[in-house]
Parts: sequence; C-alpha cells; structure tokens
Amino acid sequence: MTCIVDLTNECLLQIVGYLDLKDQLNLKQATDSATRLSSMVAYAWRLQKKFHVYKEFEKRHDLLEDFLKCICSSVTGLILNQLPKEQFDLWGNNVFPNMRELEYRGDILKRWDDDQDCELLVNAFPRLESVSLSGNNFGKHISRWENLRRLDLSRNGKLKLQFLKEICKKLRLQSLKLSIYYTAGNNDAYVQPISTLNDLEELEITLDYLSQEKIAQLLMLPKLRKFCINNLDNPYFWSVIHRVRGEDVLAVTLYDDDWRSSSETLKMFPNLRSLTIIDDNYFDHSELRKFNNVWPEIEGMWKVIAACHQLADIKLSELALKEELLAFNMDTIKRILDARKTPLVVHMGQTGFFGKTDYISLSEKIEHPKLKLHFHPWNYKSIESAEGYIVELVPLASKKIIRLNNK
Repeated sequence: MTCIVDLTNECLLQIVGYLDLKDQLNLKQATDSATRLSSMVAYAWRLQKKFHVYKEFEKRHDLLEDFLKCICSSVTGLILNQLPKEQFDLWGNNVFPNMRELEYRGDILKRWDDDQDCELLVNAFPRLESVSLSGNNFGKHISRWENLRRLDLSRNGKLKLQFLKEICKKLRLQSLKLSIYYTAGNNDAYVQPISTLNDLEELEITLDYLSQEKIAQLLMLPKLRKFCINNLDNPYFWSVIHRVRGEDVLAVTLYDDDWRSSSETLKMFPNLRSLTIIDDNYFDHSELRKFNNVWPEIEGMWKVIAACHQLADIKLSELALKEELLAFNMDTIKRILDARKTPLVVHMGQTGFFGKTDYISLSEKIEHPKLKLHFHPWNYKSIESAEGYIVELVPLASKKIIRLNNK
C-alpha cells in the first residue's frame, strides 16, 4: 500500500486542498516542519485566496504566525469571526496588500476602546473595497479605507453620526447597509450625509421612523437601484414611493404582513416586473396556520396582475399555495390572463406539507397558456430585508442618459 508521503506533490496538494482550515492545522501540527507534507500545507495556504477564521488558532499562536506569513501577500478575502483579542496583535504585525473583501464579526460586548479593533484592521488591510463590520463599532476609522465601495454595517449597533458624515464625505460608496439606533429621535439627521453619495446604487437602512421628506430625499439618489428599509413603522412609505419614483419601480419584495397595506399602491406602479411576497412565520407551535391567515387578500394579487401589464414574475414563499391562490373568480382570472401580452411566471416554494398530487391538481385548475406555475424550493432567506421592504428602481442617471441619447 502506498504511503501518503510517497505521493506526488500534485496529489498531496489536492488532498490538502480538500481539508478545511482546522484539519490543515492539525496536519501541519502533527508533521515535522521540514517534511514535504508540511510544505504542501503552507503551499496550499498561499494558493487559497479566501479564508474563514474562527477558533482554529486557539492555543496555537505559533501556527498563526506561520499561517499569516503564508497568506499575507496573496489572500484577497477574509471572514474574521470573533477573534480573541490576544490574536489581533499578530494580525496587526502584517500588511495584506491584496486584500479586497473583509467580513469582521466582532463581539456584541464592546471589548475595545475607541474602535481600536477597526484601527488595526485599517492598518493591516489598507486597500479593501468591501467591508462588513458587526458588533459595536462607532465607525471612527472607516473613512480611512480610501478604496472602499461596499460597506455593510447592518449588524453594527453604535454608528455615530459624526463618523457617518466622514464616511460619506470621503468615500465613493456604491453599496451601504446600516442599522441606526440610539438617535435620540434625530433620525432624519442621518439622511443628510447619505443623500450626498452620488455613486450609491444599493441602500439598506434600519430606522424606526423617517419623515416623508427624508424618504423622498433618499429616493432621489441618482444611481440608486435597490432601496431597502427595515423596521419601518411608516404608513405613508408606499405613497412616497409612488409620488416620487412610481414609474421607476421594477421590483418589490415584502412580507405578507405588509401585503394588505401595500397591494393598492402596487397597482399604481405601471412598470412593475417582479413581485416577491414572503410568509416568514408559517407555523404556530401546535398546528399548521389556516390558509386565510397566510393570504389575507388574495384578490389583491390578481388586481395587481391586472393593473401591472409588465409584471412577469411572482415569487410566493412557504404556504402561499393551493386554494388561496384560487380564491378569486376563475372567469375573472381567465380574463386577466387573456389580456396579458406576455406569460406570467409564478414560483411557489415547496414546503413538504403538500404531496405531488396537490401541485398537479392546482396546475390543472388554473391551467392557462399565459400562466406558468413552478413548484420548487427557493432561498428567500438570502433576501437582505429581515422585516421590511425592498424596492428595485430604474436609476435616475440611466433615465437622463436615455433622454440625452434620444435628442
């Protein structure tokens, strides 16, 4: 039987490459540093461009030093997950010139004074283009990342207004996600610096309240394509969208709890092409929820379909299925579909509670050449919004270019 050390370098490298970081460290720790196998582990680290580091280096600081020497000149992406404070000095002793993406998952408890952890990250990774910070960072050093284009602070709870102003003044951000708490009722003040980001294409913001004026101000960002608001207790949100950018709305994602208050406004978006409605709480602890609780206003969906002639794609999660979809006059449904110029595709997430015959029966009852029903799982958990709205828009800058070209 061939011993592993007798394999070619190519075979050894393939074997080492299949191992996760923890197993690679175990292998290197159990192997003499002068051996070919140990060299293959180091070589594999140099070849790998992205790593997720969690607790692999606990009580193995000597291996961490070797690891950092191997990757510092080649790594492009890192996830640093709750690193012990004592390990940070070792990371800070190196510079990673090719690093472009960093996700730093800090502790909820503030263990660093004056954002020292972020300062170390800026010094170690000076050329980052994408950063996600979670924990309790005030934002003091973020503006020093001159190349930064994507900033995610959606899981960071203590961003200060003064540092947000610096970030928006110095950086040409294309994507910004942030959660803003402890504002002492001064929520609108955070909008002013954000509204100066003329290159911003994606904005996700968590705030308890914003005035109509400030929502409209954000909607006028010239390159904005995706606008997501979470935790919004705001009865006039959709009316502002309709008044300011109604013709530019291409896609909407919302939760079924918001459907009742939103369907009438959605009918007024003439260019709406995609609608996603998510039911995120389809269980109670004892029994399956009744369908009429899952879809409180199924008629609203068909009315939106009738009004929005460009609507081509609908996604329904979890239990938005079966009879509730058909809880509307079938003759009316047929007339709505007959009037369409293009087919409507409805994606229904399979939940496991309905058998194959249920899906076949539903397809037969609502069979129409301009309606395509797809029953398959789809990962709605990947959607950014946790409990809010996502609106996708035609950027104002694009419309301006089109108008100039048509002159």
